[in-house]
Amino acid sequence: MKFTLSPEKWVENYANIMYNSALWQLKDEAQAKDALQETFLSALKAKENFKGESSEKTWLFSILNNKIKDVFRKKNTQKAQNTGHLDWGNDVYSHFFDETEHWTKDTVPKYWEKNPQEDLEKKEVVQTLYDCIAKLPSQQSSVLTQSFFDEQNTDQVCKDNNITASNFWVIIHRAKLFLRKCLEKNAFDNPQIT
Repeated sequence: MKFTLSPEKWVENYANIMYNSALWQLKDEAQAKDALQETFLSALKAKENFKGESSEKTWLFSILNNKIKDVFRKKNTQKAQNTGHLDWGNDVYSHFFDETEHWTKDTVPKYWEKNPQEDLEKKEVVQTLYDCIAKLPSQQSSVLTQSFFDEQNTDQVCKDNNITASNFWVIIHRAKLFLRKCLEKNAFDNPQIT
């Protein structure tokens, strides 16, 4: 099935959902609005190159994601220039996770040992997860989102965020530790959810 573009309906059909996605990732209203505007401008300039192999929405979101990555790249480049480097050294959190990036037996959150799949099916827990992700620092949120939601490979995430592979694993570990603590506090200790 070949898709066609309808630029005159982009704002009406996609602006709200795209803005919310950008805001969730960037955590800054002005940057989210700028990314959305840049997305629509880039899409208008590139509409002749649209091959129709993906839906209009998918195509627009891929442009938006590239604009968001550009924001993170710029932030990380500025941070690297200000601090001299981004390398945090050895991964001090490796004892929390095994070689497959799962919690070790001694550090797995106690509540999760019961039935994690059942917990994830509860809307309140999923909403709390999203709320916790929104509280992450922007770089951790970007790396986590690209890795687990966008399912990008490590090399691409490192390139997009201007970080090394060791930085990547430190960021992922720190994000996981924060999410664990946040979920335990806000989801699993909440009697309305359990």
